[in-house]
Amino acid sequence: MGNQMNDGDEFDDLFAEEFNNEDGRDISQEIEDQWKILVVDDDEDVHAVTRLALQGFSFQGKKLILLEARSDKEAREVLKDHSDIAMMLVDVVMESDTAGLNLVDYVRNELKYESVRIVLRTGQPGVAPEQEVIRQYEIDDYKSKTELTSEKLMTAMMVGLRTYEAMNTKEHYQKKLEEEVARRTASLQQALDEIKMLRGIIPICSHCKKIRDDDGCWSQFEAYIQKYSEAQFSHSLCPDCARHLYPEFHFDDES
Repeated sequence: MGNQMNDGDEFDDLFAEEFNNEDGRDISQEIEDQWKILVVDDDEDVHAVTRLALQGFSFQGKKLILLEARSDKEAREVLKDHSDIAMMLVDVVMESDTAGLNLVDYVRNELKYESVRIVLRTGQPGVAPEQEVIRQYEIDDYKSKTELTSEKLMTAMMVGLRTYEAMNTKEHYQKKLEEEVARRTASLQQALDEIKMLRGIIPICSHCKKIRDDDGCWSQFEAYIQKYSEAQFSHSLCPDCARHLYPEFHFDDES
């Protein structure tokens, strides 16, 4: 058991060198030192009991910050201000029989928060059957309020926070990898853009040797070659042309 590694450890080892900060500190040192937990319930007693049960709770040296909402609407306002919520404890039946389920749908499908862990709690299990809810909604657990004792609540918190941490770590490194791939792709594309090549059939005048480009314009041979390659020209006379143009001089083929 002592030798097992969680997902976060594997990613830390794999990318530690490349993704350390410039001053040498690992990015994990910059993570917030508290877990944000959103409790959504229209029963004030449930909030009080939850605060009492989780009082003094910590996970991996980080304490909890309990954020509270009494309705689906209030919870959405809290989520707008806190995108880094690690876990949500959500009542199913609040201002409507499906308020909690609507909130889960909002978190997963509109906000696209995939890493936040969600535990549904209900005082009316018959309103939303457990198997149906788990099958249709992306949640971590579904408990009746009577069975979610302090001990089970703390267990659910530890499991949820461990999962959240692992997923957040993967998302972080995935984003870093995507940024690095994009940077290197742009660099490669820039290098390719700077490489000029001649290929295919080149239309050339058989008399004056001008070349027609893709726009239909005729250019001097030298200008065309320089435009589409890295070649440079230095001008001189070959022996045949020299003898033809300057017959009064004597040229040999090697001069």
